[in-house]
Amino acid sequence: MASLRAIALNALLRATMKKIWKPDLDVAFMRKSMSAATALLSMNSVEYSVLTSPGGSVDRLGADGEKSLTLLYLHGGAFCWHNPSLYRGFASRLCQSLGASAYLPDYRLAPEHPFPAAVNDCIETYRWLLEQPGVEPRRLVIAGDSAGGALVLTTLMQARDQGLPLPACAVAISPLTDATGSGPSVVENAERDVLFTPQALEVVLQWYLPESVGPTDPLVSPLLGDLKGFPPLLLQVGETEMLRDDSVRFADKIVESGGVAESQVWSDMSHTFQLMHWLPESQQALQKIADFVSKHT
Repeated sequence: MASLRAIALNALLRATMKKIWKPDLDVAFMRKSMSAATALLSMNSVEYSVLTSPGGSVDRLGADGEKSLTLLYLHGGAFCWHNPSLYRGFASRLCQSLGASAYLPDYRLAPEHPFPAAVNDCIETYRWLLEQPGVEPRRLVIAGDSAGGALVLTTLMQARDQGLPLPACAVAISPLTDATGSGPSVVENAERDVLFTPQALEVVLQWYLPESVGPTDPLVSPLLGDLKGFPPLLLQVGETEMLRDDSVRFADKIVESGGVAESQVWSDMSHTFQLMHWLPESQQALQKIADFVSKHT
């Protein structure tokens, strides 16, 4: 059963965020709503530096030293929103758990920069990161949540196909893996999901995809692509999420393709609950991530 704090969070999200997903939703209003909802989660005290890569600016923070891991973290936000302070705070927590230095790219956002802008920025940043002093693939982890989780998977696809060294392992939190919405949980959890509605996916894809690209493109729906040759992958998702089966089916397909993957389904937890540092479930999930990364590095 979820903690009392998680129950309260679920009630708050249902009352405030779930109702914004309307067909005529304006992206500016969505960004304002998301920023307001996450303002209290932001951690402005995190120290970081700003670097420049071919994929755009990159925030760097965390541990230094030859023994530290390198974490490439791709932020979520439905491909169209970003709260840098929120994600620096979350990446800082991950760095403490993993003993890592983190790199957070500020990839381009839709609808101003639709697909494949974010996909291209992430693979270019990954290529650039491999060239940085002290970064070794065997000590490299790539992770992300929601839209960023999807970008983790498309970055792995492209790195494999382009012959780049792959990271030691990867972590995807509540990723969108099937933009066609064919997973049973999209219907089964339409009411139970405290954040999204069936209209949410339609709205986001209207902003993200140009007319020339459909949702079956593997760089939009990585579940529909070739998943052979992936590094070990951990997926975490909430049991009541509409996107639950995006993670479960992806892990199953990785295993069927001869790879190593684990899906962890958390009872009664909201989309990307790991970002909420005050939830006991968030602390437990980060420990699971640390255990997985330690096992594969």
